[in-house]
Amino acid sequence: MIRTTCTRHCGNGCALLVRYDGERLHVRGDPDHPATQGLSCAKTVRFGERLHAPDRITRPLLRQNGELRECSWETALNEAARRIQAVRHDPRRMLHIFYVGSYGVLFRASPYLFGRLGASAMSGDYCLDGGIEAQTRDFGECLEPELDDLSASHAIVNWGRNLDAEGMLPGRHVRAAMRRGVEVLAVTPGDPGYTSSAHRVITIRPGTDRFLALAVLRMLDEQGGLCPDSCRAAHGWTEFKRLLRESSVADLLAACDVSPEDARALVRAYASRPCASILGRGVQRYRYGGENVRFIDALALLSGNMGVRGGGTYFASGERGHIDYSWFRRPEPAPRSLPTHDLGAALEQADKDGDPVELIWVEGTNVVTQSPDSERLANAMRKPFVIAVEAFPNDTAEVADLVLPPALMWEWEDVTRCSSHGWIHHSAKVLEPPEGCLSNFTISQEVAARLDPPVPFPDAETVLQEALQAPNATTSLEELRRCTYLPSPRREPPFVHGRFHHADGKARLPVELHPEPAPGPEFPLRILSLVDKAHLLSQIPEAEQRRGPSTVYLSPDCPELARLDRTAPLELVTEFGRMPVRLELLTGLHPEAVFLRRGGWMKCGRGINVLIGPHEGDMAGQCAYYAQYGTLRNA
Repeated sequence: MIRTTCTRHCGNGCALLVRYDGERLHVRGDPDHPATQGLSCAKTVRFGERLHAPDRITRPLLRQNGELRECSWETALNEAARRIQAVRHDPRRMLHIFYVGSYGVLFRASPYLFGRLGASAMSGDYCLDGGIEAQTRDFGECLEPELDDLSASHAIVNWGRNLDAEGMLPGRHVRAAMRRGVEVLAVTPGDPGYTSSAHRVITIRPGTDRFLALAVLRMLDEQGGLCPDSCRAAHGWTEFKRLLRESSVADLLAACDVSPEDARALVRAYASRPCASILGRGVQRYRYGGENVRFIDALALLSGNMGVRGGGTYFASGERGHIDYSWFRRPEPAPRSLPTHDLGAALEQADKDGDPVELIWVEGTNVVTQSPDSERLANAMRKPFVIAVEAFPNDTAEVADLVLPPALMWEWEDVTRCSSHGWIHHSAKVLEPPEGCLSNFTISQEVAARLDPPVPFPDAETVLQEALQAPNATTSLEELRRCTYLPSPRREPPFVHGRFHHADGKARLPVELHPEPAPGPEFPLRILSLVDKAHLLSQIPEAEQRRGPSTVYLSPDCPELARLDRTAPLELVTEFGRMPVRLELLTGLHPEAVFLRRGGWMKCGRGINVLIGPHEGDMAGQCAYYAQYGTLRNA
């Protein structure tokens, strides 16, 4: 067994014991790691299936006469360099699309390369940035407490984090709190996975968390339950108080479709102090998702639950200063940025304006599958020359002109951090990559060397050593290789003593409450494409997707059921298109929602983002995936 760690796009940051016997990869959690204590998810335990998948791309592919055909690495790297060189004089015409498929330090090699070439970049975000901006507006910085601080909580409220499907490490701490008698409540539109980690599950109308948070605040205010010190520590309290006292509890609860009894349970939780608030990623993926986060923040603050151990808000960990990732950062801002939420239209418009993107480098994301309005994006990407660093024949590889197959996790060494604990991790190499695969770092380094003039590139050893010279680092690379994981300094609860990270030390409160956009008569159901416990993002085997259409779920109380013939074929339909589906009923789901698992590929007829419009959230260019309404129809 080799002691190593998981580097993939996941906050749990599991330490692992991995053995390769020449045929199979054996993976289990490392029981000696102080934070993860033997934890490992089903996705990672089965990672050998991904490494040895029969459809894994293990030779570079170059499009010739309309078809992708195998070529040598020499041909592939020379072609990549030639294409970059052709537009290097006008770097606006290069677009670098990158996402954090790995938290590894070395994985950031292509941002280093294209940052020094001055290429165009992306703005906005698929995942977290709307909520991060909201918390930064509120508190001056997005910081969450240590997970083991939940041991001091008197109550915990989980606003939409599925602790069964993707929040395994927080889920362990929450369930431990439940065993100690701590009251845990969960607020969710009704996807499964909450009952094992909550005493009470509160079903909410999708997208309306801000109304529920304000209703609970209004009820606390009526009982004299707001914290005077916290009110004084908040800039904008006078304006917020006016908004609060003009709001009717009945109207607010009607807006979010929550019963007074459930609201009173939340009032008791926040009044119990300290009460911790766990925020899911989904609350900020609506049109007013940032506002949802801000009102939950306001509830945590004004109820006196910020800056105390056992309280606080858990959304994203923030900067710990224990690994320095700055090696790849751009020396200058990108000459232009194209919006993530509407990339297809942006590429079309650039072309119409006579300022086209002529080369696209994609890495760390299956961008076609993961972007809203997927079909439009796929069509727009067929005009530039697309280089995809990609291991599988997914929707992005389908539109690429050159596919460079990377080594995957445990086929190369890296150093990483995670967002659920403060340990620094070494990800040891466990097995050799397939003969035709190179690490992401080597791919970018080799392309950089072939440019004229070459882009100077550091060696991997130097990058790893310098990453561990961060202010709060406690180790050297040699020690980390020997120990696999080492701690960073523990931090006190964020915003302790009521001082926040704005210049005046005060928090900020939202002063406007927007109504939630209503559905139209043709498309009455809110589409929720939620996390898949079995697969990470779109990393779903193609063979599995070919077994039939995606399953969608409706509440047994959904009014739309009455007009459907469930024995006949069904389609999920929006103004952007239609997709065949099979239907199951799900008790506990809100009756105005239709729910399915995300990540399916367009080429397999499962690409839900074909039906999702280019909706932008209210903060940070966040993709508002859950702003889309649709309907079910018989095909």
